[in-house]
Amino acid sequence: MAPTSTLAYQLFQRAEAYSKGKARIVAYNSLLTKKEKEKAIKRINDNDYDILIITNSFLSKHMDLLARNKYKLIFVDDVDSVLKASSKNIDRLLVLLGVPKEAIDVALEATKVSRDTMQALRNGNEDDLGELNRRMRSMAKTIEEMMKGRNIGTLIVSGVLTRPRGTSRALLFREFLGFEVGGRAEGLRNVIDLFMQLKLI
Repeated sequence: MAPTSTLAYQLFQRAEAYSKGKARIVAYNSLLTKKEKEKAIKRINDNDYDILIITNSFLSKHMDLLARNKYKLIFVDDVDSVLKASSKNIDRLLVLLGVPKEAIDVALEATKVSRDTMQALRNGNEDDLGELNRRMRSMAKTIEEMMKGRNIGTLIVSGVLTRPRGTSRALLFREFLGFEVGGRAEGLRNVIDLFMQLKLI
């Protein structure tokens, strides 16, 4: 998944060159002609591809089409732009990887209960803590049962946000895929261009 049509088109060209016709590759982006777009939509609808290259906007606009299949691997180039477009894209990516929508809903509710628990702790409201902890355990068990036996695909992202929007939804990555978005220092990314001029003897 690419952030722009230009990058999606470049990825398609590279993928075609590498595969040498050995993989069925479908790309959809705004640079295609009307006829090419119609052909791409038909191939996606017919599940006639091994590799699919799309843009962020395609995910939001055509989720019903994409959700007909489960994906073993999704690579997101510039996850920052995906999440800025809509925090619900996190839900969409998880569904495409095989996470049930019902499990996502329970996990989102669990994040609210977790916030309420922290608030109760800060306020010293011990009366509510027992009920909140009971609800958390119940929801954790429900999610575990929903996920039992499911083979979830792999998500690879680049350009991770330092402060993701839709914080509660960003926590879904940790719940279902075991990683968190953002928070790393960027000090090591400073780049200095150097060159050495050699003298011939």
